[in-house]
Amino acid sequence: MGSVRKRMFFEDDGGFSTVGMALALMLSVSLVLSAAQVYRVRSMAADAQNVADACAMAGQNQIAAFYVVAQVCDCAVFSLSAAGTALVGAGVVAACVPAAQQFSGHLIKAGKSVLDARDSFAQSCASGLNRLQGVLPAIAAVKAAAVARANSTDGASYYAVAVLAPYEGEAIGAPDPLDGSENLDDVVDVGQRVSDAASSAEEAASAANAHRTAAYMADCGAAPAYCMYERAQVLAGMHGTDNPSYGSEDAWSFGVALKRARAYYWNRYTNEAPASDSVEEQARSAIRQRFYAYAVNALADGYVYESEDSFDAHFPLLPRNTDEMRATWLYTEGAYPVSENAEGVWTEHAWDGCPGMEGEAFVGMGSVEQMEVEGFPQCPVCGFSASSVGKVAAASTSIDNGFEHHYRIVALEAAAYQKERQELSRMEESVKNPVKDMLDKLKRMLSSASDSRLKVRPPGSIGCIAVVIAPGGFSLSDMVGSNLVGAGGTLGPRAAVSAATLAEDDSDELETVVSSLLDGLLGDSAALALPSVLLGAWSDVLVAYTKGTKSLSDNIASALNSLPLIGKTGLGTWASARLNETIEAAGLAPPDLVSHKPVLLNSYHVASADDAALSRRIVQGKEALSHAHGSLPADSLSALVSLAGGRAETAYEKWDATFVVATIQLAGADGATVPLEITLPPSLKDAGANLIDGAIENALDATGSLAGVRRWE
Repeated sequence: MGSVRKRMFFEDDGGFSTVGMALALMLSVSLVLSAAQVYRVRSMAADAQNVADACAMAGQNQIAAFYVVAQVCDCAVFSLSAAGTALVGAGVVAACVPAAQQFSGHLIKAGKSVLDARDSFAQSCASGLNRLQGVLPAIAAVKAAAVARANSTDGASYYAVAVLAPYEGEAIGAPDPLDGSENLDDVVDVGQRVSDAASSAEEAASAANAHRTAAYMADCGAAPAYCMYERAQVLAGMHGTDNPSYGSEDAWSFGVALKRARAYYWNRYTNEAPASDSVEEQARSAIRQRFYAYAVNALADGYVYESEDSFDAHFPLLPRNTDEMRATWLYTEGAYPVSENAEGVWTEHAWDGCPGMEGEAFVGMGSVEQMEVEGFPQCPVCGFSASSVGKVAAASTSIDNGFEHHYRIVALEAAAYQKERQELSRMEESVKNPVKDMLDKLKRMLSSASDSRLKVRPPGSIGCIAVVIAPGGFSLSDMVGSNLVGAGGTLGPRAAVSAATLAEDDSDELETVVSSLLDGLLGDSAALALPSVLLGAWSDVLVAYTKGTKSLSDNIASALNSLPLIGKTGLGTWASARLNETIEAAGLAPPDLVSHKPVLLNSYHVASADDAALSRRIVQGKEALSHAHGSLPADSLSALVSLAGGRAETAYEKWDATFVVATIQLAGADGATVPLEITLPPSLKDAGANLIDGAIENALDATGSLAGVRRWE
């Protein structure tokens, strides 16, 4: 058999091929490869926009970091204001209690030192932040250029120029001194005067409390020994609410003794009866009942008005002898029967059942005074006389087994206590008045602290605009290698514009930064020779500040509780409460601890919110693009790059490797200076100039081609 000649595109395997089918296959493959080429081209064009987005975010992230620095400085300034004021207030409070007066002068001086440090620190914060915001455009430009370079590959190179809107921030002014802080020079002298007055008040309080203790012991504190409580129980059988017992002087009051005495004499009056049938006992019983009636009536006029700040009481004294009896109505009341004998002589008797009245005519009721004035003879049976009435309470007042003895002690101690309390009130006023004045001054200072804050509007507070250029020259044949797709020519330059702004973040990152601000400083306090009271107060207030003003008030209250403020006068507790009220009434503004994060935003919105020339050029360019349906006006992009690049280079000249944002001198001008520094990576500083120059150079070259205009040097 001869060989069979094969023909192209023909196979004898049961299928068939035609020229039309072959062409269809070739067209299909060509279309697929062309679509892939288009996809690759468009994808690379879109990559430029993605890189621009990343560059804008990187630039704006530097502004977010600046806000953290500014907010930390603001928190530190505010917390120094609060800490200094609180220390002065604590010193004033300590001056009110002799046991804590040794701390008073130190606390006041420490507070003044902190307030002085606050003013100098605020000045240095403003200066440092101004320097830092001056270099923000360069930092943002370098960061954007670095991101563009990091996204470059063998197939595409990207160059970014970033500009902040606004390009220049507003000058940051130092917060004003606290309202009234300049008048604190005499606070140490005021504290000394308060200390002297408080010491005198403490002595008066000690004397007053001694009288109160004596009265308590005479009323019920001495039980089961003789006292009003024990005598009322034994002599009158009194129990329960009419005769209460108090095991603690703190729970007892003078009113308890007055109420007990009233109940006792009413009980004795209503239950009085002779102990026997003898004339002598019946006479004494009748006279005793008149005495008890007088006591009930007299004690009805008694009163006790006692409060934390005042004491006013009246314990009527009962007569303890005949002379004192003659000064009461026991002497003048007509309570005793008078009889007349056959000779016309009048005689006064102890009671109407006296046997001496037998056979005599009843004349009427007479008084002891009448009997003495008219010279009545003494009844030979009952022996009634003025001394009979006068000596009823004499024995029970003179010796400690009588109720009247202990009642009289309470009455006299109440009078002495009231006198000492009046002296104490006078002394307390000499303490409270200057303390109130000082706390009012501290309140004004704290109130002004809320307004005396660092206010910043840095470059980029509106946003960051990034222009990214990808130079052309990339061969299309390198993208899809096939004879079925035309691969002639190169991919031209690509450009993209993006923008980012700041949005509030719910993260607690800033709170953590603020809380840890003093970690290193507190650890070095010994080496820095800084008083622990200064650092402790500042640290406590700073941490409390991050948790809100209520925590700030609680924190200061906790610090006051560490002082020995317990005294007999209660002035320490009063002053501490007034200081807490002062802090709460100051109306401290809530802390601004909102973190910020960059988010993408249409560059038109960012640029239109700024009135700088560069932003206006961006707005004009975008509007021109919109009207030209996608075509770019000549030189618009290159002008934009030139402006942005020039601004970045100018800002770069201000770049230092280390920025001292502020310095702190808590211990005064002669104390250690503690700097708060921000160190920028040296590698970023060193590469910054090349990154910016290279980005500008390549971007301008690319924009010249993109606009169809050759750039000449």
